[in-house]
Amino acid sequence: MGKMPILDPTTARAAMGRTSSRRRIDLQASSQGRITPAVIPSNNPFRETAISVLASIPKITRFSMNYVRGFLAGIVMQDQALIPKFKELSERAVEIEKLDVPFGNKYRVIQAQVKLSFPKESRGALASKFLRFGLWIADNAGWAFYLGYKIGMKEAAKRFIAGENLDQAAQTIQTVHRKTGVGYIYDVVAEEADSPAAAQANVEGYLTVLRRPIIGPEKVVSVKLTGLVAGFDETKIDEAVEVLKTLAFAASQNDAVIVIDMERYHIKDATLTVLERFMEETQYKYGNNVGIVIQTYLQDSLEDIDRLSKLAAKVYHINDGNSRLFVRFVKGAYQSKDKDQVLPNHEAVNQRYIDCLEVALREKEYYRIAVASHNLRTISESITLANKYSTGEQQDDSNIEFEMLLGMPAAPILLGLAAQGYNTRFYMPVGSFGDSLAYFMRRMEENANSSSCQMLYAEYSKGNLSQKTFLDLAFTPVRSNGVTV
Repeated sequence: MGKMPILDPTTARAAMGRTSSRRRIDLQASSQGRITPAVIPSNNPFRETAISVLASIPKITRFSMNYVRGFLAGIVMQDQALIPKFKELSERAVEIEKLDVPFGNKYRVIQAQVKLSFPKESRGALASKFLRFGLWIADNAGWAFYLGYKIGMKEAAKRFIAGENLDQAAQTIQTVHRKTGVGYIYDVVAEEADSPAAAQANVEGYLTVLRRPIIGPEKVVSVKLTGLVAGFDETKIDEAVEVLKTLAFAASQNDAVIVIDMERYHIKDATLTVLERFMEETQYKYGNNVGIVIQTYLQDSLEDIDRLSKLAAKVYHINDGNSRLFVRFVKGAYQSKDKDQVLPNHEAVNQRYIDCLEVALREKEYYRIAVASHNLRTISESITLANKYSTGEQQDDSNIEFEMLLGMPAAPILLGLAAQGYNTRFYMPVGSFGDSLAYFMRRMEENANSSSCQMLYAEYSKGNLSQKTFLDLAFTPVRSNGVTV
């Protein structure tokens, strides 16, 4: 694991002398991609909020099963260059497991894949002694490695996946809520429908989830229109509206909320149109039961939230103030595929996130607002901004809530927010190990990025960074083209 970029003390002290209320950036990049702020506010309210959140994080239980899973996941994400190798090996193991061939044939195939992915001459450079020992086992006792690898990778994936089916997910949801008070968003992994039959199966699956009694928190279910309608695009808006009506009725009967995920850019406008048409055709009566996601990293994200605010106002007023539209703000997850539509750099994305959030907070009576981010800086700025628009009648009168992906290194921050009284949720994917493998590897890639907020918090939580250094880095702008949620 590479060392974290550290600000020198002189730069850190000088950075605290900012007097302007707007962010100004010195564009001279460091070798790690972080850039030195020209000025940062003295008495930075965002930093004070961050310190308060960190102080509220409960003590993490060591040597639990989840701790072991984190250790196993840490082996995978210790080096970004290793992740494709683990992915190849895991995909091969999933393929082999499905074949009706003798056990000896299975483990020999994996043994050969290990030699191909991890040549002996390259193993001396591996940081993990545990991994080097495991590869030695693969060479000398392939059967033991095959069995151990299957178990180990599945356990590592369980840190990020709520379960392989609804029963397992329900148990995870209830356990997490009982121990932490954190709620959930139920999501089906690999749900894109490639046929009408597959789409109908997905709809039936969601209806089962919506009708399933789960003891504990409010039921929030994430859906993708590409999973509800095969080949969804602007030509299938009517079909999507009809499916959404079916799900919305079930949600209303079970005190649930459906949140429509935002997917690739080419269906963004069609997705917004589906929500608008659905609300209009149902006389806006499901305003409390159906919401949507806004991807703030898009160049036209401000136009999207302005468009949504018009709809939210109708939902609110037609229901005499008794309905608020659920909106989840994310930075986005398709930057490589939709790069022509995405803002040019990380810092522009960070600022746009706050700009979009402020549009919603100015009209907070119309919304339930979910801040979906693992970035302590974004979270702190969101809280400070929400306080600006708060009337002070109660802590949550700004309707701001917080969400994170299950199992991520920065997840303890969400526990701190829950301890402070905010509504919080973990995004909990559900699916078989094979279906979840791509999702699991994406999480590993995000965590392995040495400049990401995930790795930064991981280094802090392990005691490798002081709180001051961690906060200096967390509040230092990043000019790289990547997007860290």
